[in-house]
Amino acid sequence: MNMAIEELFLKALVLTIVIETAVIAVAWRAGLLPSRPKTRLLEIVAAGSLPSALTLPYLWFVVPAFLGGWNGILAGELIVAAAETPLLAAILRIDAKRALVLSIACNAASFLAGGLLIQFL
Repeated sequence: MNMAIEELFLKALVLTIVIETAVIAVAWRAGLLPSRPKTRLLEIVAAGSLPSALTLPYLWFVVPAFLGGWNGILAGELIVAAAETPLLAAILRIDAKRALVLSIACNAASFLAGGLLIQFL
């Protein structure tokens, strides 16, 4: 299967959003995120979607221009996790430490699972 990079990117973006939203939902459901009466599905979906939509283009198209190989992948994932932390903190109204841990968990899950699942899309 020979896909254009743009098509592959869009599939990866959708898959990333699905995986990261699921990780956030599981964390919330497991009680790892503060449960407030006003925590809504919209917040969970926004937290799973917005950070990825804003950072994935940089991870795919900007970081590789400066860093290659596994070092580039690791540096890119760390940069993305750091960039997503304040967004997650604001959307979910959690502290920065918890947001960073959540961001790392989301990005690890989407990197590992996404790499396997993208082959089937």
